[in-house]
Amino acid sequence: MSEGTPSSTENNQHDEQRRTTPSVGPHGHDAPAPRVVPKYFMVSKGQRIGPLTPRGMVDTGLTATSYVWRKGLKAWTRAEEVPELAPLVQKLPPAPPPSAPPPLPSPAAALQYRVTARPPKPSKLMQIFRSFGSLSMQQDVVPATPERLRQLIVQPAFWLILVLATLPLVFGTAQDNEVVITAFALFFSGIWALIFCFWIKGETIGWGWRIGTLLFTGIIGLAALDKFGELIRSPSGESSNSSFFAWFGYILAVGIPEELVKAFPVAALTLLLRKRLNAADIVILAVFSGLGFAAYENAGYFKNQIVACANGIDGYVSAASGTDKTAADAAASQVIASLVTTMLLPLVRSLSTTFAHAVFAGLSGVFIAKATRPEAVGRRIALCTLGLALAAAVHGTFDWLCNLQPVLPALIAGGGFLLLSVQMQALMPLPPATKTSTETPASAEPAGSFIAPEVADA
Repeated sequence: MSEGTPSSTENNQHDEQRRTTPSVGPHGHDAPAPRVVPKYFMVSKGQRIGPLTPRGMVDTGLTATSYVWRKGLKAWTRAEEVPELAPLVQKLPPAPPPSAPPPLPSPAAALQYRVTARPPKPSKLMQIFRSFGSLSMQQDVVPATPERLRQLIVQPAFWLILVLATLPLVFGTAQDNEVVITAFALFFSGIWALIFCFWIKGETIGWGWRIGTLLFTGIIGLAALDKFGELIRSPSGESSNSSFFAWFGYILAVGIPEELVKAFPVAALTLLLRKRLNAADIVILAVFSGLGFAAYENAGYFKNQIVACANGIDGYVSAASGTDKTAADAAASQVIASLVTTMLLPLVRSLSTTFAHAVFAGLSGVFIAKATRPEAVGRRIALCTLGLALAAAVHGTFDWLCNLQPVLPALIAGGGFLLLSVQMQALMPLPPATKTSTETPASAEPAGSFIAPEVADA
């Protein structure tokens, strides 16, 4: 039934009225006049009216276009379209025309209306000035609320960006040049420390142990290594740097001593905290040890380069004050080269060499972690020695190539990182890309879950 159509209850009432109407008697003259039962509904002025008889609809204002309904019609229908009502509405006068629109206002009134309804629009410049008055300090300038601040201070990325952006400015305020140089060297090592912590998964050891290892190797380890003198740390001899003996000398005189210094605190902490360390913890400690060594070694290189640059400037001043123009030009070239080296050396050593030291130390750390496995009983010393030899070989080759061709050390550093990644993957297998079985093989060890047993059972 269409919306607005009379309900079935109203139709039942009509049927009841039809049944209660007196019927025609046995004699025609005795029967009363038949009563017209109201059965129509119509729409008048937006309202539904009914039930009505045809005469009642005419009295209510029925026209040919009025909508009516009775039982049997599917929807509201124009009266002229209902068969029994069509003759009736044809006799009715047409509907009156709609009322005439109101008269138009006079020109003066229309002008007054336009003036009062549309005030003059301010200029764009005035709109801009007024827009400044709508600005709010709370909503537009500093929309800080306690809830927003609580959500912000727990985000590590917020603190990372803040520290990286502000610490160099703080370092520049120091009066002591050695403090500034050391602080910048530690700053870049800290950046690499965060990157390696993100890369190595599963470590649980606290930051106190990590930073302590970094400082121990950088301060105490490097100072102990310096006691042996340049004879032990640097290869010597008359042979060329490109010879096999020079390469082997770098491994013996540079690689082994420096990697031994880096591995010492890692091995000591592994013995001390053997019940609390897992494989990832041992590797991250080794990486931090390498970063500490690189930071303090870089600080020494930076200071030496600054001294060399200053000496070159003094030589140029002396040469420029003389009469030998050739000597002055040569001194000027040396000063320019020294200045370029002074600018590039911190970048190269802070970014590439620091990374390389962390990778070299991480290689020995992987083998220390392997030596703590239960299946390594009986060959722990061999594994630690192999890791130290491998790290020293890569380290010595890196330093040897630095004196031959600057591009080749980058290949060694990248290859060392690849080797460290493969070793880490073998030490702490990554979960499979697609899980085909709910059972985990006994030999498979999830990343970071290995707890180093006591080394005393060796």
